[in-house]
Amino acid sequence: MKAGLLGGKGLAKYTVAPLVWGELLRGKRVSFSLFEAGSEEEVEELLSSKGFLGINVAKPWKQLVCRLAKERSSACRKTGCANAYRFSDGKADNFDGKALVEAIEDASGSVSGKKVVLVGCGGAARSTALELLEKNAVVTAFDVSAGALESFSKLFKRDYGETTSPMSGLEGAVKGCDILINATPLGMRVEGGGNELKTPVNERALGRMREGGVVAEMNYSPEKTLLLRIAEENGLRAVPGKHMLVKQAIMSYEFFIGEKPPEGRVRAAYESLGKALG
Repeated sequence: MKAGLLGGKGLAKYTVAPLVWGELLRGKRVSFSLFEAGSEEEVEELLSSKGFLGINVAKPWKQLVCRLAKERSSACRKTGCANAYRFSDGKADNFDGKALVEAIEDASGSVSGKKVVLVGCGGAARSTALELLEKNAVVTAFDVSAGALESFSKLFKRDYGETTSPMSGLEGAVKGCDILINATPLGMRVEGGGNELKTPVNERALGRMREGGVVAEMNYSPEKTLLLRIAEENGLRAVPGKHMLVKQAIMSYEFFIGEKPPEGRVRAAYESLGKALG
């Protein structure tokens, strides 16, 4: 049987999913591969293939896979995005938000009632916002794209009220907030360099967060981004993106296979990822 990760062209240049899944699947008769699709037709062909347990889904195909699925979880229906697809019944789910929020709660306890600033409004951000809102957190999302903000607002406004704000209000929103989440590529290690020196908010703003606040990353390379290093220097708790990465893989494993991975394999995945990210 097979499992894998579906993404766009260039996926192999940045993902470390094979490393994580290689550890989780060790001892199983399941192979893991990357699939770089350049068209909707290629995605449809993959979803109709035989011999698969399931695939995780990366940009730019989260919304398409959600639409093509025969069955959708509540998270998929509410966000319009999928990050996992199971072949046995054609069901799509989204574990991005559950994974990140679980990592944040591991570091700081319940998010209920917490003031959260979310920078970025992509597919993983949508899933994270939904999980936070359903746990009674107060979420304000920001994005440089007016279109992304509008789409994000429409998703949640009826059930949760307004959840977005223009970028001009970002620094003011960070002041006194409990949790800051970076859902943008800023700070991620990329080919050519330079991006690692960027952060979605400046040090002055981070210094105004609530004492004992949490800064969480969706980026996992480098393990400690500049944003997280600045957060720790200001006495804030840092949640590296590797925790979201491994936790969503664990949730996907159970979704595909029907059982949790052994604890030893989970520890091995964290250890191997830590060595790879440096």
